[in-house]
Amino acid sequence: MIYPFEALTKIQISLLALVLLFASANVQAHELTSSKKAGTTSSMLIGEVSSEKLLSDYPKFQHHYDSYEVSESDIAWLKKIEKKISIIVLFGAWCHDSQREVPRFIKILEQHPNPLIDVQYVAVNYKKQDEQGVAKKHKLKYTPTFVVLEDDVEIGRIVEQPESSLAQDLFVITNNDAQEKLLSAM
Repeated sequence: MIYPFEALTKIQISLLALVLLFASANVQAHELTSSKKAGTTSSMLIGEVSSEKLLSDYPKFQHHYDSYEVSESDIAWLKKIEKKISIIVLFGAWCHDSQREVPRFIKILEQHPNPLIDVQYVAVNYKKQDEQGVAKKHKLKYTPTFVVLEDDVEIGRIVEQPESSLAQDLFVITNNDAQEKLLSAM
């Protein structure tokens, strides 16, 4: 018995494989283009980004920014931070926790800036990686992660969501006395 593919030469099989490959690629490209036009997919944000670009290009971040009200206690906690710190905010534009917490953080710092706080926003892909290796350097496991550094040494982090509030948790991380009181209360 002769099967239909046995009658084909190697060249014919290769040409058939190429045609199928190109047809498949065309369908995938069309689906991606269609989903972009429908607003369901966008190119993934990866690497360092400004807060302005994040809010302008990602509607979910802008929505959470607009709907968040900075509390008086957040302002008070932020004012209590009296040492120079750097914060690396590692987040995924695709992550619901990032979409909620990062805009809150941006709004707190924009409305009540503390000149002692320097911030860098770094977006990661689904594998929690970025092109510069910042996420790997800081052993990122969950998003968002707010890595707090003093003199380039990590002194603490807020992972996914704060225990109390972003501002209060930052104060506790930067204040040894507050950390000791918190630990003794547990």
